Amino acid sequence: LLSSATAPAAVYPLSPPFPETETLVQTSGSRSIPYFYFPRGLPACFTNLKETITKIEAAFADFEDEKADIYDMGKIAKVCGCPLYWKAPMFNAGGGEKTGFVSVHSFIVMWRKLLQICHDDASRFLYLL
Repeated sequence: LLSSATAPAAVYPLSPPFPETETLVQTSGSRSIPYFYFPRGLPACFTNLKETITKIEAAFADFEDEKADIYDMGKIAKVCGCPLYWKAPMFNAGGGEKTGFVSVHSFIVMWRKLLQICHDDASRFLYLL
């Protein structure tokens, strides 16, 4: 005698079979799904890059030997359109952690690369860290 608890699997399948008469529901075309995924933000047309670089060069010209220390980076952050609390990550990303200062050339190279790779503020801040 077989009890219902020890019945073979062939007699009682684990899941019910898929009904053959059921059709799949098509989703409406009104939902907008982006074609591409941009993990570092949606690329924006950064037209004022030359203007920003000119402002950065002018800000560095006010410093001795066109080199900024950590205390001067607040002015550079404002020129770049960034919040004041970005000054330490900007200083470190520009090479200031190793040398104690950031030159205008090293900062501009880093800033151009950042603008090419990162397209929104959150990704820029994480890149700087």
